[in-house]
Amino acid sequence: MHSRTTIERTQHGVGQGGFHTCRIRRGGPYNRQDYEKKTTYEYVFDCGTRSVGPGDTPLKDFLSQHIENYKPANNIVDALFISHLDIDHYNGAQMLCSAKSVSRIFLPYFTVDQIVFLIADQASNDVVLAPDYINNLLAIAAGRRRLFGVPVTVVGGDESPENLDPAPPAEERGERFQPVVIREDGQAQPLSGNLPSGTDIALRSSLEQLPWVLRPWSYKQSSAALLAMSRAIDKIPALKGIQTHAGSVSKAHIDALNEKANKTAIRKACCMIIKDAKGTYASNHNTPSLSLYSGPPGHDRSNYQFRYSERGVINRALNRDPVGWITTGDCLMNNHWADFRACFADVLTHVGTYVLPHHGSVHNHSQDFIDAIPGQLALICARHGSEDHPSKTVLNCLYEVDDHIQIVNEYSTRGVKEIVSFHHLDD
Repeated sequence: MHSRTTIERTQHGVGQGGFHTCRIRRGGPYNRQDYEKKTTYEYVFDCGTRSVGPGDTPLKDFLSQHIENYKPANNIVDALFISHLDIDHYNGAQMLCSAKSVSRIFLPYFTVDQIVFLIADQASNDVVLAPDYINNLLAIAAGRRRLFGVPVTVVGGDESPENLDPAPPAEERGERFQPVVIREDGQAQPLSGNLPSGTDIALRSSLEQLPWVLRPWSYKQSSAALLAMSRAIDKIPALKGIQTHAGSVSKAHIDALNEKANKTAIRKACCMIIKDAKGTYASNHNTPSLSLYSGPPGHDRSNYQFRYSERGVINRALNRDPVGWITTGDCLMNNHWADFRACFADVLTHVGTYVLPHHGSVHNHSQDFIDAIPGQLALICARHGSEDHPSKTVLNCLYEVDDHIQIVNEYSTRGVKEIVSFHHLDD
């Protein structure tokens, strides 16, 4: 029998949030007794929600149930991608890291000043972040690449190599694919603390490299916008206090943000800065949101046959779609479409399933993005009964191109599960 690789991916029903899991498994001819020995790679994209579960199950318990029901091979998660710092995308990440053996976390690039503004924006809306969490984020922005005790790779930012040794892989219980970075010259190198946006991550075993890549992308603020942000911080003592105490922020520093005069100044800065510098509003911390492509590489793959074994929807016509998948986190696609397209231009034609940005919000919508995807399965992760997620405008655009819309809410008990398989034509 043919040797095959199987990609099993599930968009879980967590409502207003995100929780996507994927298992990539390669083995020899199928043998039931030998199934668990197959070479494996597991990754998760986002782990969080703002929704309570069916029957008013408390949010924490609802999220815990999803994490507990997720059973990665050997309890190892090789990669956790956190798209950005909104609570509905990360509030289960620490829980996941405690319950599973997570080898590496991927985060979008951000500076210390961007984290200061995130904290300030949250405080101006009466959301108080814990000092320990703030210090973790500030430490990562300052160059310390660990979160919840797990090595971190930052996507985007400066491309110069940093003086960090690649983190060792998680303890291997059975052979696992190892991720490597494919440089422009075709050479492979280990992952480290910095990854240029749009770099292909290939998966290798001792015998082969798969014709399947992971490609993360993150928008980077303009240098003029970052300068404007720094100047604003210098003018607000409460923000300057957090900036200068990066790594040792206390409750007193956070309390200072809640003083009325500071709130007014912070809200004004968050709303007005950046625009004149042709960047994105500092108050919108969706700006650095990661997007991730998972699918065949952009170069020739004619020696492989790809097909769907399971599509996740009843419409059998969708089995003819390309097999790649792309998710957009809360990307401001309407602002950043040109940069997004430049990163993914060679693989967009491979995409069969795509996740709409920001739960189908019209503020993140781009018709160009929808038109560029040949596949017809559009996933929207949103709370049941939400008025704005998804937006009627976005839904109408999807209807016009005749795409199949699957809204994955807290009542989607099975989520949307897809299985792709491929093999070499010479096998």
